[in-house]
Amino acid sequence: MGTLTPLFLLAAVSVGIPIYLHLFQRHQARRLSFPALRYLERTEREHARQIRFRQLLLLLFRVLALLLLTGAGARLFIPSLKGSHAPTATVIVLDNSLSSGLVVGEIRLLDELKAIAFRTLDAASDEDRFWVIRAGEPWLPSIPGGMAAARQLIEKTEVSEAGSDLSSAIERAVRLLETSDMEYHEIHLLSDLQNTAFSMSRLGVARGIPVVTWTGHERKTTNRALTSVVVGGGLAPLEGQRSSVTIESLKSTLEGDTMHVPIRLILNERIHGAASLPPGAQTTISIPSSGTGWITGYADADPDDLRADDRRFFAYQSRPAPKVKAVGDVGVFVTEALAVLGEAERVEQVTATEADVVISANGVGLDQAYRSAVIVPAADLTLIPGLNRRLADSGIPWRLEHREETGETSLKGQTLPDPLRGVQASSWFNMTISGDPSAPPRVIAEVNSR
Repeated sequence: MGTLTPLFLLAAVSVGIPIYLHLFQRHQARRLSFPALRYLERTEREHARQIRFRQLLLLLFRVLALLLLTGAGARLFIPSLKGSHAPTATVIVLDNSLSSGLVVGEIRLLDELKAIAFRTLDAASDEDRFWVIRAGEPWLPSIPGGMAAARQLIEKTEVSEAGSDLSSAIERAVRLLETSDMEYHEIHLLSDLQNTAFSMSRLGVARGIPVVTWTGHERKTTNRALTSVVVGGGLAPLEGQRSSVTIESLKSTLEGDTMHVPIRLILNERIHGAASLPPGAQTTISIPSSGTGWITGYADADPDDLRADDRRFFAYQSRPAPKVKAVGDVGVFVTEALAVLGEAERVEQVTATEADVVISANGVGLDQAYRSAVIVPAADLTLIPGLNRRLADSGIPWRLEHREETGETSLKGQTLPDPLRGVQASSWFNMTISGDPSAPPRVIAEVNSR
C-alpha cells in the first residue's frame, strides 16, 4: 500500500479526539432524593449494557469516519501484481538440463525454476508476448504465444539428459526478439548458471537486451556420479568370449573426500557383479561369455541428490568372428594384422568361397561372388587401369584416378570411425562414380573432399 500525499497522514492523530471524549468526558449531576429519579436510576441500571454498546458503536463510527477522511486526503492506493506496463516481448530461457534434476531437501531444482517462471506469467498482461526456450532441449521449436500457452509449455517441461549451452540459448532468444515489433524486450534466464554452460568467447550476446536471471541458493551437495562405462576396453566381445566392464566415477570437489560408492553391474536385467568405488577411480568387473545377439546392461550406483547420472547404460552386439580371406599380395601390414587378429580370435581365416570379407590386392578375384570386398590398390600407377577394368566387370561403379596433389593430410568424414581419426594419408587416389549405382554410395572417409 502507498500514498500520494503522505503528509496528510498526520491528520490521523485526530482519531484520539472521540476516544478522549468517550473516556474522560462525563456529565456531572447532583444527587437528589426523589421517587421519580430513583425510578429512572433503576431503569438506567437495567439498560446499562445497551447504553454502553451504543456508546462504543458511536465511538467506532467516529473513528472510522476520521480514518476514511485521512485516507482520502492522503490518497491511498494498493499496487496490483499485474501492474500496468507497456506490452513486452519476453523470452523465458528455462534450463532443464541434467543438473536441473538436483534435489535439495525435498525440492527439485527444475520445480523451483518453474515456480519462478509462473510468477513472471502471473505478473504479465494479455498484451505481452512470450517465447519459451528449453535450454536442455535446444532442438525443440519456440513458438510465440500468450500467457496460457507459455504456462502450458513450462508445465510440460521435464529434466533432459543433455547439457545446456546458455550462450547459444541467449543468442537464439535475441534472434526471436528481433522478429517482434514490440518496443520493449526482455530475456528471463532461469538456470543454476553452471560455468560449463557459458562460452567466454561469446560474451555480450544479448546485444543490449535486458537479461533477468535468478541468483539461486547456495547448495552444498556432493555428486557421486558414474562418468563412463567401457566394455572390453573399447572392443566388444565376440560370441563365446569372456570380457570385462570398466566403470569410472566422478572426481570429488571436496578436498580429502574418500567416501566409497557402492556400484552394481546389471547385464540383461541380472546383477553380474558389485564393487565399491572411491571418487575419481576405476574398477573392472568381469562379464561371462554370451551367444549371438544384442547384450544390454548398465552400471548403477546408490542414489544421491542428482539421480540422473548415477546410472550408465551400455549395449553391444555379440556375434561370431568374421570369416576373412586375403587374395593376392595385400602387403606385409595387412598380412601381419590378420595374423594378430586370428591369434586373438577376432577373425577366422578361411578359404575364399567361405569368406564373409575378401581383402583383394588390386581387385584380384572380384569376379567371384562375395558378401563384402576390401580392395587394396597397387602402388604401381601402371596397374590402376587393370583395377578399373576389374571393377567394371564386377559391376562396381567406382573408378580410381591419379591425383595431382602431393603431401600428407588427415582423413575426414562425418561417419569416420574413431580408430581412423587423426590418421595421416600420404598416398591416395581420386575416386569417381561411373554409371548408375544400384544403391546410394556411402562414404566413410575422404581426403580434401575427394
